[in-house]
Amino acid sequence: MLRYYAIATALVLLALALGAALQRSRGIPDAAVRYGGAAATPRAGGGDPFVASARPVEGDAPWALDALPECFRQLERRSGTAAFARGALHGARRVSDVVLYVADCRLAIGRDTATVERGENRLIVPASARFYLRGERLLLDRSDGARDDVRTYALRGAAASRKPSHGGEGS
Repeated sequence: MLRYYAIATALVLLALALGAALQRSRGIPDAAVRYGGAAATPRAGGGDPFVASARPVEGDAPWALDALPECFRQLERRSGTAAFARGALHGARRVSDVVLYVADCRLAIGRDTATVERGENRLIVPASARFYLRGERLLLDRSDGARDDVRTYALRGAAASRKPSHGGEGS
């Protein structure tokens, strides 16, 4: 029995020796920890060329209000049949041809579409979008075939100021 332990030990030592020899012959560096110094101070962006070349975002975006939580915070969502989803509209009044200024966002609501702008970014909530107000809440009703989707948003910052839009904005 001792003979088998000696053979097993010899095989393990041989395997370790072969592994070490192969590691050195392939030029794999030792696993030692090395430290180095740096003269640069970390900063935002860190000289990343992709950060400097960021371009404004534009285009159709049914999810536009969800992409701007600094201005619109979603409180509730109802999705399903028209009867179920539109139950959330109880007590709300429809708005169109109006511009809402919420925090640093501008939402131009047309008849069945809207345009939301924040800085250089401009997103369009495509057709089949109806907007409603209930107190300080903004409701967005969108139809997609047999399903309706009603989302309720809290308006961030000071109360939204409403101004009539000029000549077809948001439509």
